[in-house]
Amino acid sequence: MIKHRGKSRLNHSGLPLGGIGAGKVEFCPNGKFTNLTTNNNAALPICAEGPAEDYVVTPQGIPGAFLACFVEGFGARVLKTHSFPGYATLKAREIKYKGLFPRALVGYPEMGEVRVRLEAFSPILLDDVSEGYRDSSIPGAVFIFRLANLSGKTKRASVAMSWRNLVGVGGYPGAKIEDLRGNFISFEDGGLLFGSTRRKADPRVEGEYFLVAGAGEITYMAGWSPGREDFWRVFSEEGKLDNSSGRGNLGAVCSTVYLGPEEEVEVPMVLSWYFPNLLGDTDLKPNYGHAYNRWFSCAREVAAYLLGKYRKLLERTRAWQEEILRSSLPRWLGVKLINDIFPLASNSFYTEDLRFSVYEAHEMRGCLGTIDQRAASNSIYTMCFPRLSRSELSLFAKQQVGKGVLCDHWNFRTGRKDLKLDCEGAIRHEVGWDHLEGGTGPSQWPDIPPLFVLQCYEYVAWTGDLEFLDFVYPKVKKALEYEARLDQDGDGIAEVYGPGSMTYDNRDYPFYGASPYVASLQLAALRAGAKMARFEGDEGFESWCGQQESIIRRSLEDKLWSEELGHFYMWYDEMAENWRGSEREHDRFSDACFVSQLAGMWFADLLDLGYIVDEEKVRRTLRSIALKNGSVGGCPANIVERDGRMTSSWPYYAEAYYAAQAIYEGEVDTGLECLRKVYRAMHELDRSPWDAPLGWDYHLYPGNLPEDLPKGSPLRRLLDLKEGENRWATWGRWYMTNPASWFALPAIAGFSMDLLEGKLVMAPNLPSSMKKARSLPIFMPGFWGRVSCEQEEGLRVGLVITRFFREPLNFKKFVTKVPRGWKPGKVWVGFVVNGKEVFSERVVPDGRRVELNLPFSISGVGESLECRLKW
Repeated sequence: MIKHRGKSRLNHSGLPLGGIGAGKVEFCPNGKFTNLTTNNNAALPICAEGPAEDYVVTPQGIPGAFLACFVEGFGARVLKTHSFPGYATLKAREIKYKGLFPRALVGYPEMGEVRVRLEAFSPILLDDVSEGYRDSSIPGAVFIFRLANLSGKTKRASVAMSWRNLVGVGGYPGAKIEDLRGNFISFEDGGLLFGSTRRKADPRVEGEYFLVAGAGEITYMAGWSPGREDFWRVFSEEGKLDNSSGRGNLGAVCSTVYLGPEEEVEVPMVLSWYFPNLLGDTDLKPNYGHAYNRWFSCAREVAAYLLGKYRKLLERTRAWQEEILRSSLPRWLGVKLINDIFPLASNSFYTEDLRFSVYEAHEMRGCLGTIDQRAASNSIYTMCFPRLSRSELSLFAKQQVGKGVLCDHWNFRTGRKDLKLDCEGAIRHEVGWDHLEGGTGPSQWPDIPPLFVLQCYEYVAWTGDLEFLDFVYPKVKKALEYEARLDQDGDGIAEVYGPGSMTYDNRDYPFYGASPYVASLQLAALRAGAKMARFEGDEGFESWCGQQESIIRRSLEDKLWSEELGHFYMWYDEMAENWRGSEREHDRFSDACFVSQLAGMWFADLLDLGYIVDEEKVRRTLRSIALKNGSVGGCPANIVERDGRMTSSWPYYAEAYYAAQAIYEGEVDTGLECLRKVYRAMHELDRSPWDAPLGWDYHLYPGNLPEDLPKGSPLRRLLDLKEGENRWATWGRWYMTNPASWFALPAIAGFSMDLLEGKLVMAPNLPSSMKKARSLPIFMPGFWGRVSCEQEEGLRVGLVITRFFREPLNFKKFVTKVPRGWKPGKVWVGFVVNGKEVFSERVVPDGRRVELNLPFSISGVGESLECRLKW
């Protein structure tokens, strides 16, 4: 639980260093290391000396884990703000820290005319073509010191890293482990091995660390402790270590170099780890192993691999960041996008047989997968690590509920839970709890089946994976048929039945009856289901999807739309009278404004499914959300009542279901403003973006506050706050949904791709201040590209391929759109492929849409497309 104090949480988290499914250690702006999960302890991070279920923040972080520097004639400093008594440290203002996940760039004060810089990173490659994404799944981190002699004299300088032997520390919810028996530190193969001679209380925490420097004269201290065997006494006097071995729990490696006049030297250090026993938290304790077990057998092998390849790995890590930071996107958005994908390291679960899932959050005690949160956050996985996305979706598909399962369900005719529901086809909410052996369920939440269907379609459309389509299509059919059985009044919309009845409600704002959120998801999922049915040759199911869509759309637009409000009712229950006198008695409707009421329309935009709701109603709804939910200070409120009262914010849902949708629908400034507010809350106010939570401020809804809240608690001010601000983090550290912001990239570029239909869409959406954009980055499965756009004297859109690492892409159709405000009867269209014009004639747009039916392909770096429209 985040302690809400209405102030910055700087140094509560740091940039996570570690690979996909490999665990991580966080490197903070004040120089400390904390929140370590390398020991198969994702739900119990090591914040200080031991594992912590509660929120623990200490100035020093893990004691004795630090970086240090010595310059002859100047002395030594520990490169952090807090350490053991008597150690010379730095002031916070002396450390210039920039975090761009997975890189930390740090500047330290000049020491004796030597400039000291550090670049720490773990490789995350968005163009990773290695087996199993090996090079993005490495259990280690590299610390590159760059020492520059600014004087005309030779200088002797040393850098050192100290680490704590944490072998045997960790655990899982309700089972902390701190077993240090048999731990040792020894100098082997040019570095320090942190290991143990004893079996531990649990195999999860059995493993090792290795610390090594890759340049200079190497000295060490193995097994030191503060006091008599003290590191500082030796290092601060000599700038070297004494190669001693003791019984302490700390070990340090030092590298000494000589800098000629005006010379710069690079000194890499590597910290690696190897904890091979990834056990599932079930009675049988299955040992999944880590993906990294496939390529490495010990921490020393990991360190050797990193030392040998770190320059190339760093270059490729920088490459995707430069695609973003050197683009036409605002700088703040680029920084946000880069840091928002920290769950790749912090939340990932990746087994030796390459099964993959994502922890929802620290507070969720091992919940893996979470299909609803995944819907808004799968961007980085599907775009850049599609095999991971396929793996996780396969887990959900394989756990689909089969025949013969009946559940008690809420009955809208009696107001009681006395309805027997056939749950065949239901999708579980998660794939397991710190294991992959099956989630709880079957789930009766009506938003889960359509979210599953839409994520499957997104993956198939973007990858063209026909094998997966054949596997998942029967599952998709059963999920949509199950969804139809959740409708009790014949309007086609699956009912919501009060607190806990879907993934996006709260006891303070329960939903009942028909909701536009669920209805719009159903409409998009049925449109996607029909497309998959058409490809599979299933005309009967395609027709059924169309019929269901027609019924639901009519109900949504006729029953749930409010002309007076200018948006849809939050929910509307025509059978509310049947609930009188029951424990869930409720009104007939809610006229509150829900930030994600048209989530399904965002999916339709993302996947170019067409309008599933009347276009004018979509645009009016977005404007109402902007006026109500989006106008609050800080992150957009989930719900705003008619009288202005508001709830907390779940900003990642708002980033996809509202901000990205607004960008697609031409409300670009509105969408960017929403993203900018979230950025400001996380980076400028909270200042702890690498453990960003789900909940931001709980205003005016006392059910979200502890029941025993003391009268003097500062939380009480939230009950009376009138100005409307969701600025401060409140609940759910390290939330899996942070990558939702990456869906802004295809929205701004107006980019969509459907390899089932052979269709490519480019219709950029630029803010009002921008008439042209030279580079809008896109990342798709198997390639990167830059979309350009110019909206002067017509329209010119282009695509240049900057990375290509898949089989050639063959298309049959190209789509672009006439900018809003222009209504030409005919337009002249020119289409150019790799500098050669392949189409040139006048066409009649379908509304704003211009479709060209012609074959073209993309097969390598440097290839380009350009479409020109004139009218």
